[in-house]
Amino acid sequence: MRIGIIVNGGTAPGINAAIEGITIEAYKRGMSVVGFLGGYRGAYKNEVCLLTPGMVDNIRYEPGSKLLTSRMNPYKGNGHKVKRVVENIRKNNIDALITIGGDDTNSTALKLYENEEIPVVGFPKTVDNNLNTIDNKRIYYTLGFHSAVIGASEYVKNLIPVGVGHKRILIVEVSGRKTSWLTLYTAYRTNPLVTIIRETPCDIDKISDIAITSLDALDSEYKDNMKEGNDFKVKKSPIILVAEGVELDREFKVTESDGFGHLRLDKKRVGEKLEASIKDSLDKRYDRKIEIRTERPGRIVNGRRPISLDVNKGMVLGESAVSLVDEGMYGYAPLGKRKDGSIVIKKLEDLVKIMYVPQEMVHNCQMNGLNFG
Repeated sequence: MRIGIIVNGGTAPGINAAIEGITIEAYKRGMSVVGFLGGYRGAYKNEVCLLTPGMVDNIRYEPGSKLLTSRMNPYKGNGHKVKRVVENIRKNNIDALITIGGDDTNSTALKLYENEEIPVVGFPKTVDNNLNTIDNKRIYYTLGFHSAVIGASEYVKNLIPVGVGHKRILIVEVSGRKTSWLTLYTAYRTNPLVTIIRETPCDIDKISDIAITSLDALDSEYKDNMKEGNDFKVKKSPIILVAEGVELDREFKVTESDGFGHLRLDKKRVGEKLEASIKDSLDKRYDRKIEIRTERPGRIVNGRRPISLDVNKGMVLGESAVSLVDEGMYGYAPLGKRKDGSIVIKKLEDLVKIMYVPQEMVHNCQMNGLNFG
């Protein structure tokens, strides 16, 4: 049996661990593995390479994707792309496909399985953690999410001295087109002034008041500590976190989109929209101006080295995906393993349903001190 690997969508820490896990386990079971270079685009162009255990040895710790990636949607257009993708899959004698990606990648995989009769096993990979990975009330986080939380948190913590030193409010725009998991978990680790997420409404005037009160308190604390000769410690960082997918009234025109029809969120600039809205609120109500800047960790988060949790997850899910192939469990994806070693699985049609941050979790975060404006 020959397995084909497709890595599509954004990069995420742990992809190479998944590639290594799949390849090693496949060869243990007497299978061979090929990888398409650049996801569905590689399948369309028939850019393929044979993978062996020696080639993937210890790539699990490396960032990025050894098989590259893309955001190509083979179903976009008049159908000639998907026809060629299917032809190349069959031309390379691939018996089953493992698709490493998020909702778009695995939605496409589901179509290949249902419409083109390609045997497919999915693989949940996204720093946004927006796939439906809940089983029996437990969340099995997507590959790359926890590393992204660490990366975004480090970025925010490094900005705090900048905000303090300049007496400036810094808005940090965090990845999250459809959900705000990454923003919420980053907030829990960094204790910002305000956290703005898709799943709960916000009040610009309230956020503006918090910002101005924070800067006044920062100034007061600094003067008091200098008088007393104590070490100056900031009680609250001058940071506002916002998920990039948040909708605000102030709109900038965005026309660029990716292969799946999603608007380019880096062009939407929700951070700058929020910045302008806060300034307008303060100007109208207090006739006062403050200094605000917008920052983005962006692809720094996606391209960081995986933490051990995601290295292990990539290996385990890779091995589990091969097990599903061996058992003929197509149209499913592995989520993790139970203590008894059994694989937790989810149908692809259920996996690709968007998993929003539950209100109970938002409430618990509020009880622990997070302010959602």
